[in-house]
Amino acid sequence: FEFQRLCEDYRRLEEITGSARQEQLPELYRVDPRRPEASAEDAAIRERLRLGVGDGPIRDLRGLLETDVGLRIFYLDLPSQVAAFFAFTTELGGAVAVNRKHPPERRRHSLAHEYGHFLTERRTPEVNIVGRYKRVPAQERFAEAFGRAFLLPQSGLVRRVHEIRQGRGGALTAADLLTLAELYCVSAQTLTRRLEELDLIGVGTWDRLQQRGLQVREARPLPDLPERAGIGDILPPRYRLLAVEAFRTGALSEGQLARFLRVDRVEARRMADALAEGGDADADPTDDLRGPLDFGIRI
Repeated sequence: FEFQRLCEDYRRLEEITGSARQEQLPELYRVDPRRPEASAEDAAIRERLRLGVGDGPIRDLRGLLETDVGLRIFYLDLPSQVAAFFAFTTELGGAVAVNRKHPPERRRHSLAHEYGHFLTERRTPEVNIVGRYKRVPAQERFAEAFGRAFLLPQSGLVRRVHEIRQGRGGALTAADLLTLAELYCVSAQTLTRRLEELDLIGVGTWDRLQQRGLQVREARPLPDLPERAGIGDILPPRYRLLAVEAFRTGALSEGQLARFLRVDRVEARRMADALAEGGDADADPTDDLRGPLDFGIRI
């Protein structure tokens, strides 16, 4: 199973380079089965505080969970109905696989979702299958709500929405929603649903916007908004850096480097040279918040 082999290779690279991972496992949070969404809000606030990220956007979620939690995160080609899954063992630690075929914003939410499971039932492997449940259990409701709350923290979001409203005389527009979605690196739908959940806009706003022609996928790129690069990469940056370090010190041959990086020798050498020079070995810029729409649509 490729996921297990990648986790084992990651640990092997750490051993070769003497770079043992310092896991910072968070406490296990309790889920109130009667109010899992409230439990998720509380856990998201506490985790952001523990990780020192305040209430602003988390631009590099994968890097944060890799570096500050110690998760091993891979983006793999999974069946379309599988969003992500995670596993934890004492030997290999915590690891998450995210479907790299899914759009970037969906991948981020899937990763946050799996982190929610990791925080409550670490010893139980979990697979996030799209449309799996007819009646959603409390643990799954917690993970979904945690993903939204962790990526879109209530206090920061409320503050930004109020600032926008003050500048516009109380109204939000479709452009405001897209700009906020880009800021937080989530889909326009996720952002809108979260605003509805917090009573910052009326329930049903997303459905009404779609009926009025909000076509996010076909839109032109929004001006002056930063692109996100490399988030679709299969291997975590730290994994690649450890592999290149082992190669540079002679601990790995070029053929072994290629095997660890899952590429041919020519590409392995190119990646090694790029990383040694401080460049990005695998940039994947995206600009998925696009589409022709009336930016002045008021909410």
